[in-house]
Amino acid sequence: MNEGILWTLLGEGLRQDAQEDFIVAANEIAQEALSGVQLADIVPIAFLSHVFQCEGREWTHKGIAFMGRIRGRDTDQKLRSVKRTRAQLVDIDTPLGSVTPLQNAKVLGVAQECLASKERGRIPFHDNEISRNELYRNRYQFHDTVVKPVMRAASEYVCEQSLGDVAKVIDEAIREVSPHSIIDVACGENGLCNALAERGDIPIVVGNDVAWSQIELIRKTRSLPHPASSLLYTNHDATDLPFADKTFSVAICKNVLHHMASAEAVRELIGECIRIAHRAIIIEVADPVAEHLGSRIMRHYYIDFLRDGAVKFYSRRELEEFTDKDELRERFLMSTVQGVYQFAVFDS
Repeated sequence: MNEGILWTLLGEGLRQDAQEDFIVAANEIAQEALSGVQLADIVPIAFLSHVFQCEGREWTHKGIAFMGRIRGRDTDQKLRSVKRTRAQLVDIDTPLGSVTPLQNAKVLGVAQECLASKERGRIPFHDNEISRNELYRNRYQFHDTVVKPVMRAASEYVCEQSLGDVAKVIDEAIREVSPHSIIDVACGENGLCNALAERGDIPIVVGNDVAWSQIELIRKTRSLPHPASSLLYTNHDATDLPFADKTFSVAICKNVLHHMASAEAVRELIGECIRIAHRAIIIEVADPVAEHLGSRIMRHYYIDFLRDGAVKFYSRRELEEFTDKDELRERFLMSTVQGVYQFAVFDS
């Protein structure tokens, strides 16, 4: 047995020193089976256990079954065409009676139940933005390494509050509840989840985003977290998170509302943040057109240069209506070089 291996997944080990994770491995295995594919919305759906005898001893192999959505190719080229690979990839529409023992009909049944109430057969709205982010990945890297540090330094002198002040307010809202766990529900390429894990005083930190390509940008910049913290990355739609009620102490949602497809999706997103956490912190920039010159300039930079997939920026009044909920603890504004941010903190 190799003590350096944390888990063995379909013939490959996930090593702690390499900071490997299941989602990276799942994508690699899927690409081996169907060249050019990329999985999205990867969700663990079942724990597996296999007990067997070897050399007079009883051994138990434990595993996890996942389901994921195929991106980047014509999905009519069904997984049924896959030849033997290390993975047991099964199309969700495969009849249970035709599933082989190795593919496990019970697991497929669980997956089909999970998707029974989901709308299928169309490309999700957010896939277009994910593809755009992947296309302009180099611009995001330039933004993170050059523009962000300059903006942080300039913000100390330009507006009422600096970007450092915003970070302090977020930190205070987190520390107030002495969290055991925290999730950034749509972290993008923002390294906040990395910074929280490196502090070492929050046992579980999760960075989630529907675009795995964005998470890859922050995975490459992370250092090994403090031993007291577990840093995990997940790949889910923030309006439909697969977590039980009150799983987390704190949920953070920063600069995400203007990416939602509709006002109804905005409400769903805020509702999910409140549902999965005891404290939800929503931070959103108010409509830049109605604010100061700096915010209008930054809007053009994000949309025209970074190709940010903004759908609609909401006014202060509209943001107040979205956050007018029974769980609302407090709401306030901060004016920065990047725009006027509204903060809404919910406790439930």
